[in-house]
Amino acid sequence: MLNLFRRFFQATGNRPSVDALCCDEVGRPVLDRDDEWWLEVNGERIALLRDRRSVEMFWSSFLVVPVTENPVWLRQLGERDFWLSLTPENCTFRNRSRDVVSSHPFAAQNPFVVPGRVLMRRL
Repeated sequence: MLNLFRRFFQATGNRPSVDALCCDEVGRPVLDRDDEWWLEVNGERIALLRDRRSVEMFWSSFLVVPVTENPVWLRQLGERDFWLSLTPENCTFRNRSRDVVSSHPFAAQNPFVVPGRVLMRRL
């Protein structure tokens, strides 16, 4: 199955998504649970999500590491409304090591259970 996806993406030139490459032929995860994710907003890379910790069945907590010096982004990275406003239209979560994009990840309604960490699903 994975080879079929690889051939499709090579033929079309499209970048694979995390959903398309979630498992190999025997169902083993392709992405490492310790992988890190870039947060890109409107094409600008503003943060690195790292140090994944499993919180519940589908939720993971990530340490938010700012990679921008823009004071507006730095302030917004600590605001609940910012994380809840992220959509596939205005942001991208890109895997740091494999350069694949996660489709439709989202933050919890209360994204900061632990200060400095954001609670996310689908990463």
